[in-house]
Amino acid sequence: MSPKLARAPLPPADAIREATGAAGAGAHAVSVAALTNAVGFAALMAADYRAMQDLGLPLSIGISLTIVASVVVLPALLVVLRRAGLGSMGSGPRGQL
Repeated sequence: MSPKLARAPLPPADAIREATGAAGAGAHAVSVAALTNAVGFAALMAADYRAMQDLGLPLSIGISLTIVASVVVLPALLVVLRRAGLGSMGSGPRGQL
């Protein structure tokens, strides 16, 4: 076990600050990649071919909803599951949730 995991638990406010700081770079990278995809798919709406135009908006909305789910909803869901006792360290296949 790494020394980082072996230390005493932090108060919730400190734990949230530490977790968001550690995940911030990853969330930023994922957000930028998703934004790039959404803008690229939105550009399809300017195409001359009607089928391509019809794909632009739904694909952009889908990418946008996916990034919201992965950056906002998923972390919140993991916290709720852990508090409900449905998810704890050591329950996953690699010893993590």
